[in-house]
Amino acid sequence: MKLNKMLTMSRRFLYLILGVAALFVLTVVGLISYVGFNIATESEGLLIGGLGGRAGEYFGQSSLEERIAGADVIARVRLRSVSSAVEQLARKDGYYGALEHHFQVLEYMHGRGSGKLVAVAYDPGTKHTTARAASARGNALRDNRDTRWDNREAIIFLTDAHPELPSSNQEGRYWFGTVSLYTGEEYYTIASRSEKRWLPAASAGEALGASGTSGGGQHFLLDAPAAPIGASGAAGQSGSAPTITLADMKAKIAANDREVAAGGGSEAYKECFYLKLKWEREVSYRKERLKGTFEDGRDYYYKLHSHTIRSGLPAGTLVYTAVQADRMLQFYGETEPSDYGEFVLRGMDEDLFHPQWPGVAKTSRPLPAEQYRFYYAYRHQEHVICDSLPEDELKRQEVFVTVRAPTGTLHEAFFDPVAIGPAVGADGTNGALTPTTFTVGRVRTSLQSLKWQA
Repeated sequence: MKLNKMLTMSRRFLYLILGVAALFVLTVVGLISYVGFNIATESEGLLIGGLGGRAGEYFGQSSLEERIAGADVIARVRLRSVSSAVEQLARKDGYYGALEHHFQVLEYMHGRGSGKLVAVAYDPGTKHTTARAASARGNALRDNRDTRWDNREAIIFLTDAHPELPSSNQEGRYWFGTVSLYTGEEYYTIASRSEKRWLPAASAGEALGASGTSGGGQHFLLDAPAAPIGASGAAGQSGSAPTITLADMKAKIAANDREVAAGGGSEAYKECFYLKLKWEREVSYRKERLKGTFEDGRDYYYKLHSHTIRSGLPAGTLVYTAVQADRMLQFYGETEPSDYGEFVLRGMDEDLFHPQWPGVAKTSRPLPAEQYRFYYAYRHQEHVICDSLPEDELKRQEVFVTVRAPTGTLHEAFFDPVAIGPAVGADGTNGALTPTTFTVGRVRTSLQSLKWQA
């Protein structure tokens, strides 16, 4: 029986009050600074660009590897017939016009099943209130479909079930893709610009039959040929279209299976690996599409957040609250669950901060005056198992933290006096610091007071 797939230091530091109204910052290893200020942050968010990621937006053609990873069944087949159909929505509040492709299975290359299967494609453009209207749409889809590849063996990529199509849960019945009566595009055929889940043989006469004994040399189209149907060129080409041999296709499928097996072989890992390939394509397409749009090389996909705090604040000071933090609390409640996913910080200053439930970032130790930056990302549970966030996705939101010293601060030294020892620093018992008088430029300065905070 088919199942629908589910797409989720504390260190001590020393404060030193200096009596000269000048500013000079020196970073060593802990912190000497002024005390007596409010623990507060100022935040400002900025979204660059404005194209957005609307549902259904085109993000480039899927790679062969992505189609392999996303398929429950990959088979070499021969088409027997195509008929119109009516699909009732899962919510039972309407109907879709659809096409049923009846295939004879010559060979299962991934997955298993009987010698026959049905691949369903539907038109999501219009939801019909009656089965009769949906049937008329199905007939129109059948009468207007591209029939050029019907007489060729093919490799097809199928999905077990689709949430909108309850019938795809039935044994031997799979989801193929979508088709539009308005645009005439079948979004799963070799002519599709998106998925290409139906790869016909490069030549109508090149067939293996059920035994598949040609040594894996049969060629299948990877794209619709620009030359007339039937024209053939050099090996690996049909007209001007690239092809792949059956043996090479099987090698790619085997490589995918090894990747999934190495990750434990679970459905969760399989889904994660597919999402990884899908996201890499989408991120790459966004970057390529908008290359040169902005002088600094960024595109609309990146968000900047600016926050300001005072220097010397203790570890655990809040510097960033993610947009989804409130939604996390609403969805999961106040208690941190074990299956929500994880937060990720990347960048040069990532070690100075740490993420925390439900979606905030805090300092990991007191910080002297300076500007710091890190990338904040949230990885849903389904992406954790195979670390499926592309590197560019990890850099989707960049956080700048400006740390300002209080007015009157002359010198900030970042160090751990307990670790270094009393000759250079101090500890909680002697309160000493050597030397107590020093010169910065032409200004001679003496320490006025010494305070500790654990």
